Amino acid sequence: MRDVAVVQYEFEAVGAPDGPHIALVTLGCDKNTVDSERILASSVGHGARVSSDVRRADVLIVNTCGFIQDAKEQSIETILDACDLKARGQLSAVVAVGCLVQRYKTELEHEIPEVDFLHGID
Repeated sequence: MRDVAVVQYEFEAVGAPDGPHIALVTLGCDKNTVDSERILASSVGHGARVSSDVRRADVLIVNTCGFIQDAKEQSIETILDACDLKARGQLSAVVAVGCLVQRYKTELEHEIPEVDFLHGID
């Protein structure tokens, strides 16, 4: 059993009804949770519609953790699951952010080219 849990946001969709629909998965520490909340708020401010419903999302953002081994593995598995949804046409884009990306961006670009956008914590 993994020591890293996915933070489950459960909330109704907010934001522009005609904006891109964005869902977000948070892995890791409390800082990641705060960063995720900021990402969601910024997305709404820029015209997106955000919700906790991955099934209705156009874009899935995975906020990764890159410090403990279980968190790294869970982050990579979650990114790969998101890329599988994209390959099946259930998502338009996959975005990976957070400290795993900060530490291993070049490797991730090479190993998982299906990710549409990678951004660290800077």
